[in-house]
Amino acid sequence: MRFGWLMVTGLVASLARPALAAPAVVGDYLETRSLNVYAGACHYEGEYVTGGREAVLVWNVREGSRDGVSLAGVRVVALVAGDRNLATREAQRRSVLYVDAGTPAQREAIVALLRERAGQVLGPIVAVKSAPVLFVSTADAIHVSVEGVAELQVKKAPGQLCCIQAYQKWYDPFTPVRASKIGYSVVSRFREALLSVSSSAGEMNNAFFGEFAY
Repeated sequence: MRFGWLMVTGLVASLARPALAAPAVVGDYLETRSLNVYAGACHYEGEYVTGGREAVLVWNVREGSRDGVSLAGVRVVALVAGDRNLATREAQRRSVLYVDAGTPAQREAIVALLRERAGQVLGPIVAVKSAPVLFVSTADAIHVSVEGVAELQVKKAPGQLCCIQAYQKWYDPFTPVRASKIGYSVVSRFREALLSVSSSAGEMNNAFFGEFAY
């Protein structure tokens, strides 16, 4: 009888326990930085102090909603600039968001979500602009562009640089990424007058990509 009572008690407790909620918004994530995230120690040491002050973060929403607003198909490119390596907590950063959304409600919902989940890396958002965002992912590469503003062409495998030291991963993605991988930028550039900065960081192992789930 005691054994049966324990089984019933355990069943009732498990039913009363709230189920783990599935992520509300899921999609593709890509980031590139103005330094190598995968290289030999000589590259890492040489770039840590002077590099990494700019980054491009990209979200391509495949499914999900926020506050009852569907975000499927929404795309965002965030241009981020700081006064030092963005990997340091002390970095003072600012960002501009380019949002490709069908409605104002979608735009507001995605910005609210990113403020909540990626606010630390974005810092103060100087402006939110509406613009078409191209996002094309193939088996070998990812191509992202905002016409006249930013372009990324990233191979889905790290390249070999001139460093003869053993390659290591020195950083992690700015936001949690499922099964994150390192990419090689053939092109990684942007120009943003509101941040008073332009960045060009091609031919570098400066990219992370994978799936985000918020």
